[in-house]
Amino acid sequence: MSNVLTALAPILYSAAQKIPRELTGTLGAVTLNFDDKGVAINDTVKVPIIAQGSASAYTPAMTASAGSDNTPTTATVSITNNQMYTWNVTGEQERSLMNGGDNAAEFMRQNMEQGIRTLVNAIELRTWQAAYQSASRATGTAGTSPFATNITPLANCLQVLLDNGMTDLDNITAVINTTAGANLRGQVLLNGQFPSSTAQDLLNTGVLTVLFGMKVRESGQVAAVTKGTGTSYTTSASANVVGQTVFTGILTGTGTILPGDVITFAGDANNKYMVQSSVGGSTVTSITIGAPGLKVGFTGTNAITVGANYTPNVLIHRKGVVAVIRPPIIPQNPIIQQIPVTDPVTGMTMLFCRVAGDGMLTYRLHVADGEAAVQSNTQAILLG
Repeated sequence: MSNVLTALAPILYSAAQKIPRELTGTLGAVTLNFDDKGVAINDTVKVPIIAQGSASAYTPAMTASAGSDNTPTTATVSITNNQMYTWNVTGEQERSLMNGGDNAAEFMRQNMEQGIRTLVNAIELRTWQAAYQSASRATGTAGTSPFATNITPLANCLQVLLDNGMTDLDNITAVINTTAGANLRGQVLLNGQFPSSTAQDLLNTGVLTVLFGMKVRESGQVAAVTKGTGTSYTTSASANVVGQTVFTGILTGTGTILPGDVITFAGDANNKYMVQSSVGGSTVTSITIGAPGLKVGFTGTNAITVGANYTPNVLIHRKGVVAVIRPPIIPQNPIIQQIPVTDPVTGMTMLFCRVAGDGMLTYRLHVADGEAAVQSNTQAILLG
């Protein structure tokens, strides 16, 4: 039976070339690691993160002194998802397929198309979620899609990353939804160039245009976020200093403050901070915001305001988000035939399996993946 998948190969690769696709701008914006067999499913890889230190005076001496301590924190990346897309045919339908019947071949091709499309969209969604939920700060107006009148909102959001020290623009990408993309196209000319690549370039690279030195990509998975129910929370009376990311001892308030919520402090109303995590469930006792933390220090109790529902377009530095994607490892089995299939749009490889049953065949398309943000100062949100 080893020749069956060889006979199917032209259909499989034809399907991979003809997929109707949603845009996958997030996958083009992050660090991708394909076919990493060194990381097993549910294994954890730790990524060290070194905080910025401080300069000190140097005095010549006959003895050397020890350097300053700088203990790294760590972020973890794991392959936590092992998904498949399946369909089946009877033995008679399989024989018809092997005989080259057009209808049977089309049935197989379209199933492959939809399988690749479904799995890629799921990975794109998880990668976008990892990116926006780990961002440092936000700009723009919740509930209002940007670029309706100008491209200034993009410049304002880029300033957040520049202030965070992310100045290598070649590695920064703005991932926006198609509504913001339509507004951007409506500007006719952006910095002297048309706002859209060719249709084929847009599909293959996801790049809509280049603005301010960074790529702008669209994603079909950018969606609205519903905020937590938190209200009337305040900080503790202790001093809150520049760079602080964790706030404990909150005095009052009810409801939830969720990861991905946008909050402001009364003593620092001009900065919109992204919540990374909270403790306390329906009555929050601690919240953590993204690095580099507070931009303005304040003292005394300060009201915390949870922003409105929003759509998170996100600016991403490539080094801040990692996606590990590979075919799962399935041991050799006499009833399961396997062949790798590579998606030409994203470059990810999946595993196609033909499983023989009793009078019926099941086809499966597999992929294993894990996504994680390793630094929050490398992402910023443009609210929509």
